[in-house]
Amino acid sequence: MTSDQFEGLLRWLNTDRTNAGLIYENTRRRLIHFFAGRGRKAPEDCADITLDRVASKLPENYSGDTFNYCYRFAVYIDMERQRKDRLETVEQDSPQPIRDTAGAEEKERKLACLERCAKTLSETDRRLVMGYYPAEGVNKMELRRGMAEQLKLSANALRIKASRIRAILRDCMDGCLAGAV
Repeated sequence: MTSDQFEGLLRWLNTDRTNAGLIYENTRRRLIHFFAGRGRKAPEDCADITLDRVASKLPENYSGDTFNYCYRFAVYIDMERQRKDRLETVEQDSPQPIRDTAGAEEKERKLACLERCAKTLSETDRRLVMGYYPAEGVNKMELRRGMAEQLKLSANALRIKASRIRAILRDCMDGCLAGAV
């Protein structure tokens, strides 16, 4: 927020600069409490973003409660953060490629473990996880939507099922690579 926007925000909050500062701090504290209650990472940053947005879109003639006006912005910021958190979770759940840093022998060992662990899955689970995590360039959303319809599952249920199977494979792989399997 620019200094002009901040000054405008303070004037909007109250004509008396001291009272405006107190209202600003109280509003920021309440917004932090709101975001913390919603489980947002860095609720202080979310509150600051909210106040920045409010300062950039101050209404000409607003006679209502200023916190309620700020709260409406906070709800939208919270939805944006929820969406961002979901996307980060999906990215973390995405399969990571086998890195070729250890050379061909290590890669062969990992592939052998993957084959051994895949054989421990039922045929249905093996097909599901192989289809859910396709090669690059495939329209994943369309593929997953079709899989969900075919299996008579919701998209969320399919995602959860694939994630659980992948966790089983990961645990098996960890044990195999450690020499326990």
